[in-house]
Amino acid sequence: MKHLFFLLLVAFQGINILEAQTVNSVIDGTWNTGNIWNTGISPKGSESISVSTNVTVDADIDIHNAGSLDISGSLIETSLRNPHSLNLRNNTSMTIEGNTTFSGCMTIENNATLTINSGTLTVGCATFLNNSVITLNAGASLVVNGDLVIDNNSGTTDNGAIIVYGNVTASNNSYVTGITGYITATGTMQTYNNAYIFGGTGSCSNCTASITNPLPVELLSFNVTALNKEAKLTWTTATETNNEYFTLERSSDGQHFSYLDKVAGSGNSSSILNYSYIDQQPLSSMAYYRLSQTDYNGKRTYLKVVVLSPSENNTFRMYPNPVSNGTIPVLEFSSPQTDTPVLISIQELSGRELNSKTIVLVKGEQYITPLDGTNRLSKGMYIVTATSGNAVYKQKLIIQ
Repeated sequence: MKHLFFLLLVAFQGINILEAQTVNSVIDGTWNTGNIWNTGISPKGSESISVSTNVTVDADIDIHNAGSLDISGSLIETSLRNPHSLNLRNNTSMTIEGNTTFSGCMTIENNATLTINSGTLTVGCATFLNNSVITLNAGASLVVNGDLVIDNNSGTTDNGAIIVYGNVTASNNSYVTGITGYITATGTMQTYNNAYIFGGTGSCSNCTASITNPLPVELLSFNVTALNKEAKLTWTTATETNNEYFTLERSSDGQHFSYLDKVAGSGNSSSILNYSYIDQQPLSSMAYYRLSQTDYNGKRTYLKVVVLSPSENNTFRMYPNPVSNGTIPVLEFSSPQTDTPVLISIQELSGRELNSKTIVLVKGEQYITPLDGTNRLSKGMYIVTATSGNAVYKQKLIIQ
């Protein structure tokens, strides 16, 4: 009997030791390489995992069985072909204080929690399900290069920035709220069945939602168009309350914005007002423009983000886009003034190059070339880059 009790005690202690195991990264390297971890073995997902160095990964990450993942360094997915996913399930947790990128989808479900204290989490698409809890603190960003779905009693507290290049859907008693944060979507933002986004319900297209208090400015539109070698920004307001000025910012990646200029507001107005601004030295690559508003007491509200693609300046256009899986899109270049070599490359969102070729544009002739290799790529979002001399032009390619 004593021997049986001793064996049971040892087995019980062994289980506790396994569940409480902590795995820390100690040097930069690849997730599946054992020597970067203090245990000498790469983690399986049920441990308490801490990434304090710069780690790359070419596999799905699935945190389960009450495991946890804390990222204070960086975790970057570097898949050559197939986008990999990031999943938190069943009472697991993830805390981010560094940059994390996955070109595949992220799923947070079944009482799992995600906290972004600082840095940027970038994913291909995202789903929050079944009482999941997501928190973005001031200065933190979540970038979704696809659709965001929030469903079944899942709550998001956003005091940072959520930027979605797709649709946002909240349903079944789910919500997005916060004090200083905002969420913006290039597609449709909509709510169903007792869900709300910053106190609002219904739907809007290519819009931004922020704090539950009424916005100081009711924005009807914000657009950017190419104008010769400049970029013209225009916006229209329906109402303004204590609006001192607008601020325009610009970014090359949609995440890190720099100050561009300030435009005076109209104080208080209930009439439709039109504004415009000319960026005389726009970026040669894809450019993101952000509009915000500041009232007389210094309170700032972010209104909307728009994108200017290099193709809108008649450099090249890509079609069809989006494209069905297995179909090869083509690039059409406008006629150059001199013979011009152009390097064309296809990259994942992480920056990993998948294919490249060089063509020569002949003076005065239009040029159409197939985007070789795209018929072998998996569904997802990619970056197509055309480089000529010091000019770099980028467009996103979506494979469905």
